[in-house]
Amino acid sequence: AFAVKISPTGQVLEYSTYISGSGQDYGNGIAVDGQGMAYITGTTSSTNLLPAGVPGYQKSIKGGQDAFLFKMNFQAGIPPIYATYLGGSTGYDYGEAVAVDSAGSAYVTGATASTDFPVTNMALQTVKGWPYDAFEKDAYVTKFGSDGTGLIYSTYLGGSMDDWGYDIKVDSSFRAFVTGYSRSSQIPRSGLINTIKQASGGQDGFLTVIKSDGRSAESSTLFGGYRDDVSRGVAISPDGNTSFVTGYTSSPTMLNLVCGSDCEREAFPVYKWINQTVYGDRLYIGGNFSGDFQGSFDAFVMKFGQPSLVPSFSASPVCGTGEPNLTVNFTETTTGSGNILNRIWNFGDGTPVNDTGAIPMVVSHNYTSPGTYQATLTLYTYTSILVSDPVSITFCNPYTSANFTVAGYNNTADPIDVPINTDITFSGYAVNYTPTSYNWHFADGSANQTGQTTHHLFSQQGTYTVNMTAPSGTCCDNNTNIVGSKRIRVLAPPLARFVNSTTTPRIGCLPLTVTFNDTSPVGTVDYGVPTAWQWNFGDNSWNGTTQNVTHTYQHAGTYTVSLTASNAAGSNTYTQPGYVLVSGNVTAGFTASPRAGTAPLGVQFTDTSAGVPTSWDWRFGDGGSNTSQNPYHVYNTAGTYTVNLTVTNDCGHVASANYTDWITVNGNMTPKILFGNSTFPPTSENPVNGTPVLNVTFLGNTTDGTLIDSAVWSFGDSNTTTQTRAAGWPADNTWFNTSHKYYTVRDYTPVLQITNTTYGSGTTGGLYTDWIGVYPPIIVNFSATPPSGIVGQSILFTDQSSGSPVNWNWHFTDGSQNVSGLSSVSHVFNSTAVWNVMLEVWNKYGATGIGYRYVNITSADSSGQVYFVPQNITLITEDLNYRVLNVVLSKADYGLSSYTVKIDLNNSARAHIRNWATSPSWVDHFTYSVSPAFDSITLSGYKDSGMLPAGSRNISLGNISLTGISAGDADLRLNGTSIAQYGSSFMSLTGVPADIHVYAVSPLPGYSNKPADIWPPGVHDGLIDDFDGNGVVNTADVTVFFNTWVSGGFAGMPVPPFDYNHNNRIDTDDIVEYFNLIW
Repeated sequence: AFAVKISPTGQVLEYSTYISGSGQDYGNGIAVDGQGMAYITGTTSSTNLLPAGVPGYQKSIKGGQDAFLFKMNFQAGIPPIYATYLGGSTGYDYGEAVAVDSAGSAYVTGATASTDFPVTNMALQTVKGWPYDAFEKDAYVTKFGSDGTGLIYSTYLGGSMDDWGYDIKVDSSFRAFVTGYSRSSQIPRSGLINTIKQASGGQDGFLTVIKSDGRSAESSTLFGGYRDDVSRGVAISPDGNTSFVTGYTSSPTMLNLVCGSDCEREAFPVYKWINQTVYGDRLYIGGNFSGDFQGSFDAFVMKFGQPSLVPSFSASPVCGTGEPNLTVNFTETTTGSGNILNRIWNFGDGTPVNDTGAIPMVVSHNYTSPGTYQATLTLYTYTSILVSDPVSITFCNPYTSANFTVAGYNNTADPIDVPINTDITFSGYAVNYTPTSYNWHFADGSANQTGQTTHHLFSQQGTYTVNMTAPSGTCCDNNTNIVGSKRIRVLAPPLARFVNSTTTPRIGCLPLTVTFNDTSPVGTVDYGVPTAWQWNFGDNSWNGTTQNVTHTYQHAGTYTVSLTASNAAGSNTYTQPGYVLVSGNVTAGFTASPRAGTAPLGVQFTDTSAGVPTSWDWRFGDGGSNTSQNPYHVYNTAGTYTVNLTVTNDCGHVASANYTDWITVNGNMTPKILFGNSTFPPTSENPVNGTPVLNVTFLGNTTDGTLIDSAVWSFGDSNTTTQTRAAGWPADNTWFNTSHKYYTVRDYTPVLQITNTTYGSGTTGGLYTDWIGVYPPIIVNFSATPPSGIVGQSILFTDQSSGSPVNWNWHFTDGSQNVSGLSSVSHVFNSTAVWNVMLEVWNKYGATGIGYRYVNITSADSSGQVYFVPQNITLITEDLNYRVLNVVLSKADYGLSSYTVKIDLNNSARAHIRNWATSPSWVDHFTYSVSPAFDSITLSGYKDSGMLPAGSRNISLGNISLTGISAGDADLRLNGTSIAQYGSSFMSLTGVPADIHVYAVSPLPGYSNKPADIWPPGVHDGLIDDFDGNGVVNTADVTVFFNTWVSGGFAGMPVPPFDYNHNNRIDTDDIVEYFNLIW
């Protein structure tokens, strides 16, 4: 392909260029925009057609042949603005024509056989018309963005046979006018430009107008005869209302307008001018152009325009109900001029169309079923079939209605009772239609709500009319019932109250009839109206359920009456104990508890008399009396007592009950233990808890001073002491005292058992559980992790005190609040200082101790120092004598997430860095690499997420290993390229060099193998431990060491490999040190 630009005079070639690759390239279409830039489309089989570096939508060819689009620059020598292939991978694709709109978007048409041609969502046609082979083609229309890198829309245009787009134009409204030929019957035929004829013959021309969004065709038509008809070009007026099409045809024309359907189907539609005043004939105007077929192929030109005759009509009513039918009158309102031959009314309900002929008239139609229908009017002229815009007719169902239910409540009631401050569910429904929405009005001042099901909470009592509107979104909303309405009564729980009627006293003799009246408050802000009542009269009779009831009591007694009032919001019960008193014949009776015990003995007497007594006379047998119904009496003297009760009721009946020797009172034998004094409950002058040895003084007594004749002290530690009253001792219990020492840490329960010859024995039992406590001394100690830190770092303090503390109080002396109750706390210091942290602890007995620790808090910085452990390295030549070093970072004030450190050895003639390293435990990923000369190693590690905590100290970066090569010195240093990071920030690293001293050691006298450094296994320490060189360390090596030293065999040997005590000489201390090491 090529592109040529010629000057306006036609005399100068402004530029001329190939558009070519290694295959076949054809330029088929060109367009120029308002800036003078040329757009060229065509077909290519070249895989290298597009210039490098030029933007474009599709940068590589997909099939054997693709369309292409180039946007050229203003002049030669400058690359295109954009260049792109366009096509799929399953068939050949052709570019035939291009147009450009005022916004700079290019439109391309042609043909494609690919089933994966690039199309956009929502396009007019997204699937190839015949996807089953790569032979049948569809036309396509593709609109590019102004930069050529994306598609605005792209669509197939075709059916089950060959379809081809040959030309395209764009109007001012961005509508695309596409023309070509079609062999398919599926090409769209609709819109303002009506179909000239159905598809016939081998090829028919088409003209399709695609809307600006590419989603639908505004109009589309086929034209042709029974032979081949091909449209090759289209031109349009700027507004697109007039279109001109040209091409060629081999179909003959009609020789007479008045002919049969076959004649019209087979003829090519050529009309130069039709005299509308002569209905039955055609009239051709002679000249250079003919309306008749002349040769095997003739060119043709067609002009398409907007019809002057616009069919329209009105309908009344367009919406309504009917019983049983809806009758609608249709009145024609067609505008424009033209000879109308016939009118066809289509009412849209499936009934036969109404043919009203050439004369306009009002047409009536009965719709028999509810629904929405599209009515149209079609006008037939000599040259056109014109269809009006449809008019919607809606027959509304007269049996529609809407209402709602209140979930969980009585929907048949009016009003419906619901509780206050409760979420109420309202559910709307519609009968015989589907609402578009539900709208709720609750009449309580709240905002309206929507939704078929909604929830509402009424916050005040009252009766509210709730309305629900459920519109259908159609005109039927004005003709049918779409509103549901119900009264809702909102109630608070009731407050039950009642009284007896003044005409029926609640106290009287048998039989007694009482009327009870409900006095529950109504109409108040706080309480709701009761809607149900439940009476309980206390006599096991039936319970009343009306608001006010009358009841007759048939038996004497005192009765408790209750009323439960309820409504939708809840219930409330009001009880009046002993409210009704019914008198009859009385019978005296009572109970007492306890009936036996030691003095002073308190006894509760309970009246059990029948017959509703109203007065009581008690005689307790010790001279005491009482007139209350259920008295409490205290007997202070030992003995047996007869009790008498006399009762009387209001009906005048009297009865007595006399119980002989009913109460037995004994002396009080309850013992008690006192700790150092005579108060009770026990308090202590001497401690009852403390550290070993704990000496406790015990005193014994009884609650009422009853004499103790003998006592057995059990101290809770398997030791006991017995005391017995001797003749002549005082008449009190002061002589019952003892002391006891506790030696072991634990809790003890002392028990005192006493005996009195008159009243028997008593034991303290568990009154003094764990009353004695012996605890270890409290020694306060706690740890700080780390022991020092930086500002903002969390320091963990952990109690390590002895003495079993149970409570703690931490004081950090930095102005922060003390922390109590925790054995371990974390604290952050916000300024630098040496802080004194204090911990006070308590054990369960309340004993306390205090401890202190100093924590040095410094300012944080991003520096760190890399050093080696050990720092001074002794090496012995030979590979088996290697040494392992730990590479350490001194600190990471802000934490550490990754690192890459390089370590250099300054003299590889003396030592080598082994190709070996191990990872520190804190990293998730670790790598290392050793230089080919073994004079440097690089260690890298990082965590997948997070980092070491801020303030970390002495952080291992990994272990490396050295081996000695020849005697002499060297050193290890940190390379300046080393880095470490905390998050995305970098640390400043420095290094501390390590000194290396390499020694060559010969076999010891009398041995052929060199001595070796074996221990510690896998690490080595630079000291000889395998003296005989046999690969084993044992006591035989001690003998070799000693004999060599005695015989002077170390003369000329280097000292450090044998200097176990590091005093720079080989002596017996080294031998002893070595012996202790291996032994």
